[in-house]
Amino acid sequence: MATNNLTINAFAELAATTMDAVQASGKVHDQVYDEVDPLWAVMNKGKNKTTEKGGDNIRLHIRRAKLGTASSYSGWDQGSMSPTDTLGYVLLPWAQYRIPVAIDNATILKNRGKAAWVKLLADKVDEAGSDIRDLMCGTAHGIYGDGTGNSSKDLTGLGAIITTTGTYAGVNRSTSGNEFWQAGFVTSKSSASVTSAMIRTGINDCRGVSSNGQKTGRGDLIIMPQDVYESFCDLYEDKVRMQSDLKVAQLGFEAIKYNGAEIIFTSKQTANQVTFLSTSTLGFSVMESRDFAWTRFEDTTINGQDGQVAWLHWMGNMTCNEPRRNGRYTSVAT
Repeated sequence: MATNNLTINAFAELAATTMDAVQASGKVHDQVYDEVDPLWAVMNKGKNKTTEKGGDNIRLHIRRAKLGTASSYSGWDQGSMSPTDTLGYVLLPWAQYRIPVAIDNATILKNRGKAAWVKLLADKVDEAGSDIRDLMCGTAHGIYGDGTGNSSKDLTGLGAIITTTGTYAGVNRSTSGNEFWQAGFVTSKSSASVTSAMIRTGINDCRGVSSNGQKTGRGDLIIMPQDVYESFCDLYEDKVRMQSDLKVAQLGFEAIKYNGAEIIFTSKQTANQVTFLSTSTLGFSVMESRDFAWTRFEDTTINGQDGQVAWLHWMGNMTCNEPRRNGRYTSVAT
């Protein structure tokens, strides 16, 4: 028994060192962020990702309207200095995800030795990373969902962002004066086949009508289900270009460029829907020290369980500071 306890203690010490090395190497980040979904990879790169140091909620600063106090003048004309309430903020809840790595002590004893333990830990880390990324990139509980899953503990994803009704980030879009917080468009195409004109219009509609000068830019990322994507490529091969220098392509995913936008496909996209995104409005806010961070292995203590367990934790949420620059077509045929 004493020998077995010494072996378990030796494993715990090695595991602590190994998990620290895994954390420092970025292995989990690379595995989770880069290898599963193109939208996930885009949002977790560069300026789309921010780190928070605390707070009860994630606070997004927004601009609701123009100042309207600029004017031409001559000589000693007086100018208006009346304050205008144009700025504000919205609040998003923290979403938390976790997955355990559990190893029973019998397995530790059977795989005795540093080399065997390191391999065992590596296999467990890979398995945990694959499972948690599949959940967080899913349509029901991840970035494509509406945040209502698991008693509203899930990520507040595109399902909540790209709609013209309901409440997002604490703002009821149906309340008079809050129309600015609605998605740019959610339009049924009544089973019409995908065309270049349809896609071009969606790209430009992310800019908005000319009377609303706050909506600048246009859609730069379009997400399709695979069958719609392939139909578009087949019909308009002379108008689309597959390039290796595109932002999404550089992250390892197939993409084409059309009218200035990158078009991708994913199995996570709902059938017969095409989503138009202005990626500058989207991102991830993550809590410092909770961006896929491992705990140490500890003895399990429930009902005499005989093993070791460590946890992989993530805390944050998907964000959008201007939903009106994003939109969606439904009922699009191939």
